[in-house]
Amino acid sequence: SSPGSNNIAEKVCRSSIALYVVYLTRILNLSLQEGVVSTELKKARVAPIFKAGDKHCINNYRPISVLPYFCKIFEKVVHKKLPVYL
Repeated sequence: SSPGSNNIAEKVCRSSIALYVVYLTRILNLSLQEGVVSTELKKARVAPIFKAGDKHCINNYRPISVLPYFCKIFEKVVHKKLPVYL
Protein backbone atom coordinates (compact mmCIF):
# COMPACT_ATOMS: atom_id res chain seq x y z
CA SER A 1 0.00 0.00 0.00
CA SER A 2 1.30 3.48 -0.71
CA PRO A 3 2.46 5.74 2.12
CA GLY A 4 0.09 8.28 3.62
CA SER A 5 0.74 11.93 4.31
CA ASN A 6 3.53 11.05 6.76
CA ASN A 7 5.42 9.20 3.98
CA ILE A 8 5.78 6.06 6.11
CA ALA A 9 4.95 2.94 4.11
CA GLU A 10 2.56 0.39 5.60
CA LYS A 11 5.19 -2.32 5.17
CA VAL A 12 7.61 -0.40 7.42
CA CYS A 13 4.88 0.17 10.03
CA ARG A 14 3.91 -3.50 10.09
CA SER A 15 7.48 -4.77 10.33
CA SER A 16 8.34 -2.51 13.27
CA ILE A 17 5.05 -2.58 15.19
CA ALA A 18 6.65 -4.25 18.24
CA LEU A 19 8.70 -1.08 18.76
CA TYR A 20 5.71 1.23 19.16
CA VAL A 21 2.61 -0.86 19.92
CA VAL A 22 2.51 0.20 23.60
CA TYR A 23 2.74 3.90 22.70
CA LEU A 24 0.22 3.62 19.88
CA THR A 25 -2.22 1.80 22.16
CA ARG A 26 -1.90 4.54 24.77
CA ILE A 27 -2.47 7.27 22.17
CA LEU A 28 -5.50 5.49 20.70
CA ASN A 29 -7.04 4.85 24.13
CA LEU A 30 -6.54 8.48 25.18
CA SER A 31 -8.05 9.63 21.91
CA LEU A 32 -11.12 7.46 22.47
CA GLN A 33 -11.47 8.61 26.10
CA GLU A 34 -11.14 12.29 25.25
CA GLY A 35 -13.09 12.14 21.98
CA VAL A 36 -10.28 13.94 20.17
CA VAL A 37 -8.39 12.71 17.11
CA SER A 38 -4.94 14.08 16.37
CA THR A 39 -4.79 16.42 13.40
CA GLU A 40 -1.86 14.41 12.07
CA LEU A 41 -4.03 11.29 11.86
CA LYS A 42 -6.59 13.18 9.78
CA LYS A 43 -4.16 14.43 7.14
CA ALA A 44 -4.41 12.54 3.87
CA ARG A 45 -2.39 12.53 0.69
CA VAL A 46 -4.72 13.02 -2.28
CA ALA A 47 -3.78 11.24 -5.49
CA PRO A 48 -5.54 11.47 -8.88
CA ILE A 49 -6.67 8.13 -10.34
CA PHE A 50 -7.35 7.93 -14.07
CA LYS A 51 -10.86 6.66 -14.96
CA ALA A 52 -11.07 6.54 -18.77
CA GLY A 53 -10.93 8.72 -21.86
CA ASP A 54 -8.47 11.50 -22.63
CA LYS A 55 -5.61 11.49 -20.12
CA HIS A 56 -5.15 15.24 -20.63
CA CYS A 57 -8.70 16.03 -19.42
CA ILE A 58 -8.85 16.61 -15.66
CA ASN A 59 -12.49 15.45 -15.55
CA ASN A 60 -11.30 11.93 -16.38
CA TYR A 61 -9.58 11.58 -13.01
CA ARG A 62 -11.03 10.96 -9.58
CA PRO A 63 -9.29 11.75 -6.30
CA ILE A 64 -8.44 9.16 -3.68
CA SER A 65 -7.28 9.99 -0.18
CA VAL A 66 -4.42 7.95 1.24
CA LEU A 67 -4.46 8.10 5.03
CA PRO A 68 -1.53 7.34 7.33
CA TYR A 69 -1.32 3.68 8.39
CA PHE A 70 -1.87 4.67 12.04
CA CYS A 71 -5.18 6.27 11.08
CA LYS A 72 -6.26 3.01 9.47
CA ILE A 73 -5.46 1.18 12.71
CA PHE A 74 -7.45 3.76 14.67
CA GLU A 75 -10.44 3.36 12.33
CA LYS A 76 -10.37 -0.43 12.80
CA VAL A 77 -10.31 -0.06 16.60
CA VAL A 78 -13.24 2.38 16.54
CA HIS A 79 -15.18 0.16 14.13
CA LYS A 80 -14.66 -2.81 16.44
CA LYS A 81 -15.72 -0.92 19.61
CA LEU A 82 -18.58 1.13 18.12
CA PRO A 83 -21.30 -1.59 18.12
CA VAL A 84 -21.08 -1.74 21.94
CA TYR A 85 -22.42 1.83 22.08
CA LEU A 86 -25.16 1.44 19.46
